[in-house]
Amino acid sequence: NTGNQVWGAVAGADMDGDGLTDIAVVSKSKHLYLLDKNGLKVDFDSEKYLLGTPAIGNLDGDTDLEVVFSGYSSGNMVWALNPDGSDVEGFPLDLGEKVKIGVALADFNGNGKDDIVVGTDSDYLHLFYDDGSEAPGFPYQVSDKIQSAPAILDVDGQKVIFVGSNDDNLYAVNSDGSLRFSVTATNQVQNSPAFLEHNNSFYIFFSDNSGILHVVDTEGDFLPGWPIDVGQIISKSVVLSD
Repeated sequence: NTGNQVWGAVAGADMDGDGLTDIAVVSKSKHLYLLDKNGLKVDFDSEKYLLGTPAIGNLDGDTDLEVVFSGYSSGNMVWALNPDGSDVEGFPLDLGEKVKIGVALADFNGNGKDDIVVGTDSDYLHLFYDDGSEAPGFPYQVSDKIQSAPAILDVDGQKVIFVGSNDDNLYAVNSDGSLRFSVTATNQVQNSPAFLEHNNSFYIFFSDNSGILHVVDTEGDFLPGWPIDVGQIISKSVVLSD
């Protein structure tokens, strides 16, 4: 029992190398919990509402993995915890902006360690390196809240961040903070985009709050026959399979 509502999905990985999958879950009780099949391993009180899905990766280059998450309260922070619940060196980060959704992790500067991408209710998209410093060119500012979890795709050898905003746009932002393209939808874009690889090309699927499903290529051009109106609000991200 987490003590309050769980809004985000759980994340899972063998964080400490014991051969068991560790499960990370956050709650409106302001706690992050780490569990495995034998029970509770970590109970961390952030003192902030936690709504977004946590992410698991390697921020410090050791053999263990770390869990990264943020909150939805004033004075908000970005936390990175080791499997024993201790802070990763240099964390938490004093963000000061509310984060309703999950963070994304990828190695942007090529040092073999994961970096952190997070969107906020202050209209900013941040890229923090593994040492907690903000990447050059960031934060990238949009025109309304970011309440869509960022997604990261390698395009022609460069990592590109795709994120929706309540300003009715999907943004593709390069790793140097420049805008690759933006696509205007018919309503707020609050679901994380999904990627499909077909014939050595990638396509980005995303929906808006009017029930319109959009598909664009990595240059921001719509596929023929898209977008389509599914007739109902799409409340979650799409999933693709053959």
